[in-house]
Formats: sequence, structure tokens, C-alpha cells
Amino acid sequence: MLDPPRPSVAEVWQRMDALAGRPFGTLLSNAEVRALRSNKGGTGAAIERVLGVPSGPMRRDLSDGELKSFHCDRDGYPLESVAICQIGADIDAWLSLPRYVESALHEKVQRLLLFGVCKTAPDPADWFVVLALELDARPGTYWYAELERSYRAVLAAYLRDVEAGAPFRTVNGPWLQLRVRDHRPYTPVWSERLQRTLSNKNIGFYFPRRTLVEWVDEALASGACTQR
Repeated sequence: MLDPPRPSVAEVWQRMDALAGRPFGTLLSNAEVRALRSNKGGTGAAIERVLGVPSGPMRRDLSDGELKSFHCDRDGYPLESVAICQIGADIDAWLSLPRYVESALHEKVQRLLLFGVCKTAPDPADWFVVLALELDARPGTYWYAELERSYRAVLAAYLRDVEAGAPFRTVNGPWLQLRVRDHRPYTPVWSERLQRTLSNKNIGFYFPRRTLVEWVDEALASGACTQR
């Protein structure tokens, strides 16, 4: 079965008025709003539905980019980190230190639409998108170079821990973070190459909150974002 056509980044920007500043209760069914309470990934899925992005296990949300949402306050200030991709299932490939440009991480982040969602209200019906901004981290850009540098720093530090036989710990780089990413039931990370468990829970790359703060400040200063 063919995957339905996916909109481009430019097409999603054109649909932004249907979403920005509008309470989720006016955009979603009652059942969809209730599901937001228990489904951590439900906010991103709800945004995709409103913007006409088909669901399904595709490598990218859009034809030329990816969508990510983050929790923010009413002014768009980020309040949490953002998960990018898990690496536990392919840990031996990551231990070989693949080139950044060929990694699943780069594929996920090279062109991003980031949506700041205010969730301060207790009722998800009152949550809303405060702002949206685009990150261009394709080869040749400033952010490509910065994320590649951070990627190399994080993996190098992690490999030192692995070689020392140390238990897994959160690794922070200039812009990226490698930490536990799992929910019960936990999925341990097993290395065939090393014949041992490297973590009792799955691990993955994240954008820490400080990275999002940098991007939001940059976008607001330059006017390169949409606000409610």
C-alpha cells in the first residue's frame, strides 16, 4: 500500500493559521483531547492531524522535513527537552561512530519545524500552540556544523564510558544530549559486539532545553517564527 503524499515544510507553513493560538478543544474531538492526558506523544500527533500530515511509520513526517513539539510557557519559553531518536536497537552501528551526515540523527534534524505548545492549563482542551519556528541544519549551514560537532562530542564521551565498562550515564554535548529514553516495560540495550548489556533502559538523542531556548531566542529576535 502506497504511503499517502506528505506535505512539504512550505505547505505546512501555509496552514499555520489553522493552528496557531487556537485551543486544542476547538481543533480536536473530545476523545482526542482526553487522549492527550495519557499519551506523551499525543501533542505532536494532534498537531500533525490538524495540519494534514498523514500518520504512519515513515522515516520523516514531511516530504522534506520533520515536525517536533515542545512544552513551553505562554510566552514561548521552552520548559522541557525534545526527544529526537532512539539508538538502543542499533547500538552496535552507533558504536562504530558513523559519519554524522549518514546517521539517523542527521536525517531527523536536518530540517525541523518546531512547535511550542503551552500546557500550563490543567485541561488539555485549553492547550495551544504559542509559536512555530524552522531550523535549517542541512549540510553547509551553521547549525549543521554545530550539531555535527555536538554529535561527535557526545558519542566520543559515550564510547569512553563503554570502553571503561562504566554504567550508562547522561552525556551532554554543546547542543545535544544522550540519555535514557524509555517507558515501562523497559527495553535494555544489548550489544552483540560486546556481548553485554550497556543500559537497563533504551537510550536516545535529545535536544536539551537550553538548545531550544537558544533557537527560540534567535527566532524571536530575527522574526523568523510565527506567534499566536
